[in-house]
Amino acid sequence: MNHTSIVPRIVEYPSSDGQPMAETPVHRDAMIDAIRVLARHFARRPDVYVSGNMLMYYEEGNPRKSLAPVDGARALYSETLGLSLRLRGQTLRMHDPVTGKDLLTPEEAEEAEAAARRAIGAENSRLRARIHELERSARASESPRS
Repeated sequence: MNHTSIVPRIVEYPSSDGQPMAETPVHRDAMIDAIRVLARHFARRPDVYVSGNMLMYYEEGNPRKSLAPVDGARALYSETLGLSLRLRGQTLRMHDPVTGKDLLTPEEAEEAEAAARRAIGAENSRLRARIHELERSARASESPRS
C-alpha cells in the first residue's frame, strides 16, 4: 500500500520591501489623518480593515505580488476602495469621485456635526416660537368678545 501525505507548502512573506520609509513628523501625521478619515468613512463596513504603513500581499501564496506606499505620487486611485488619495497643497486628502468631494477629516466632521446641531437647535427654537404664537392666536380667537 502506498501512503503519501500532502504537506502544505509554507510561503515566506517578507515583512518589508527593503525600501526605507521616509517618515518625518509631517508624513506620520498625514498617515494618521488618512487612517482616521478612512476609519470613519468605512466605519459601517465590517468587510473593510483600515491601517497604515503596511506592505500588502494581494495574491495568496505569491510573496512577489505586493504593494507598498508609493513615494512622490500626486494622486492614487483605489478601485477596491473607490477613492482617490490626492495631495492638495501640503495636505493628503481622500477624494470620492462619485460625490466629487473630499472625505472630511475628523476635525472637519466634528465641526460639520456641531454646525448641524446648531442649525437643528435654531430651527427647533423657531418652530417652538411659531407654535407658541399660534397657540396664543387660537386662545385669542376663542375668548368671548365684548
